[in-house]
Amino acid sequence: MYPNTQAASYSLKDGVFEVCPPSMLAAGQCPPCVPDSRTELSQTLKTMGFQKFARIVEISGLKNLDCFGITMFAPPDSAISDCLLQSCRKLEAINIVKSSSIQRLIPAAVFCQRKSCKYQTLNNLHKVKIKCGQGMTVDGIQVIKPDQKSGDVIVHVVEKLIAPECML
Repeated sequence: MYPNTQAASYSLKDGVFEVCPPSMLAAGQCPPCVPDSRTELSQTLKTMGFQKFARIVEISGLKNLDCFGITMFAPPDSAISDCLLQSCRKLEAINIVKSSSIQRLIPAAVFCQRKSCKYQTLNNLHKVKIKCGQGMTVDGIQVIKPDQKSGDVIVHVVEKLIAPECML
């Protein structure tokens, strides 16, 4: 076919495909060519202590969500079951992530300028209803710890996942 070519495989390293030499290929030492599902947002969430919610972000495959700033409503790891993580499908993860996210940085003080308000999430079929008074609630779920900020991400810690019935 093409002269002077050798059989080769490719491995993914830091988002770039690299040629795996034939000697490593024959020895079975080349890593599988699987794209890395980690994103900047999932890494930020992990450093903030939201390991399981970061895993849901990775399962969703959504990228560049935090490039212009994002407000998220995420539960602590104790509120997300391991069973959910193991059975979570991509569409379900997309629904959870988009329904828990607003595409701008909004601190709790801004939400609580009114007693009740609705904000459009990244899920076009879902608006979160936020009530303030004796604490803050999002779709009836209590906010435990507001305003956890890291870079272009604000996380308001909620008691449980926001997962509306409308599935995309």
